Amino acid sequence: MAKEQTYQYKLVSNYDVTSEGFIRADNSKSALETIMERWLRENPQGRAHPTGVYGIYSAEIRAPTEENPVLARYLSATAATWAEAPFYKLVHMEEDGLVVEGVKTPLKKERIETF
Repeated sequence: MAKEQTYQYKLVSNYDVTSEGFIRADNSKSALETIMERWLRENPQGRAHPTGVYGIYSAEIRAPTEENPVLARYLSATAATWAEAPFYKLVHMEEDGLVVEGVKTPLKKERIETF
C-alpha cells in the first residue's frame, strides 16, 4: 500500500465557485477523484450540468513544493475546448462549442490527465 502524501488542490466549478486547499491521499489521481466526489456530495445540483461531470469546470492536483508542478488534472468539455483554442484569435463560447474567428469548433471530450 502506498504511503499517504499531502497534495495541494484547486477546483473551479461551472458556478464560479473555487475550492482550494490540501488533501492527503495515496497518489495524485486518487486525490483528484476524492476532491471531485466531495464536491458532488456538497453540490448535488452540479451532477446534471451539461458541460462536465459534476458541474466542475476544472480541477488540479499539485505537489506542495516550491516548484508546485501539476500532477493530475480534470478538464470539463468546456475547459478542454478552451485549452486547445488559439489564444491569439478572436474566440467566444456558444452553447454547443467554441467559435474561433467565425468557425465553429465542437466541444472536446472531458478528460483526466496525470503527469
